[in-house]
Amino acid sequence: MTGIQQMLFGVFGSADPGVQTFSTFNSTTSFSVPSGVTKFTRYVVVAGGGGGRGGGGGAGGVRFGTDLPCTPGASVSMSIGQFSGAGAAGNNTVISGGGTTTVTSNGGGRGAQHGANSAGHGTALQGGSGGGGGSDGPAPRLGGTVTPITPITGEQSSAQGNQGGPGAAGPFGNAGGGGGAGQAGAPAVAGDTTGGGGDGGDGLQFDLNDSATQVYYGGGGGGGNNTNQPQQNPSQGGQGGGGNGNPATNPLQLGQQGQANTGGGGGGYEWDTEPGPASSGGSGIIIVEYFVPS
Repeated sequence: MTGIQQMLFGVFGSADPGVQTFSTFNSTTSFSVPSGVTKFTRYVVVAGGGGGRGGGGGAGGVRFGTDLPCTPGASVSMSIGQFSGAGAAGNNTVISGGGTTTVTSNGGGRGAQHGANSAGHGTALQGGSGGGGGSDGPAPRLGGTVTPITPITGEQSSAQGNQGGPGAAGPFGNAGGGGGAGQAGAPAVAGDTTGGGGDGGDGLQFDLNDSATQVYYGGGGGGGNNTNQPQQNPSQGGQGGGGNGNPATNPLQLGQQGQANTGGGGGGYEWDTEPGPASSGGSGIIIVEYFVPS
């Protein structure tokens, strides 16, 4: 049997799979599994993003896969990680109960504060994606690392995110970008007018919607930018809701908040404003696909 014949047999030789349905959960709730539905054929679980400090906040963890079992008529808990506090770690998003295998995506790591490695200066935290490193010390502050996962049966994600980028050493206040679900955060570039905070890592695209439109989730926040001089390369948040770093001409303005229901990390702020104004990471989301018997 040729490859084409095998494909045609798979389409026309099988029973009607039912009506394709997508359910999206932007806040915590319980979901009653429809009659006859025994699995979520595809799913994506996005945690809340981490808040930006000097470094950009790491994106919330993104886990995805196929054929997650469920029990018809049972209640499945859809717990959504909400906005982080300003400069705080992100919140987990979890599918559990109702005959499912529990899937937990970890909240994004917060960005590091600026300054030397001394008391009173926080470090970038581990998370679904790691937060970006701060700056202005004798050595750059490292980005946060990724919380490891053990993939479940049918899961297509081997990791839930990427590491945050390091900040730049020296006196110019440029910090690293937060890690994204699909890409590590970029390192900061040292220098005054020619430098800049690191960009947040991009997230991942999914087409779990009726129009099959590709949508990004899990972008990291951009690192804080020095504002002593107008900069050529101010940092950008990663695709998937990551907030931009502070504007390169305004030392008092905070980085952008991560976008709601994307798991985007918050953008970082400039050294001169240490220890704040910190930004919040965006809330998470769960999307599931299933087929209702017709």
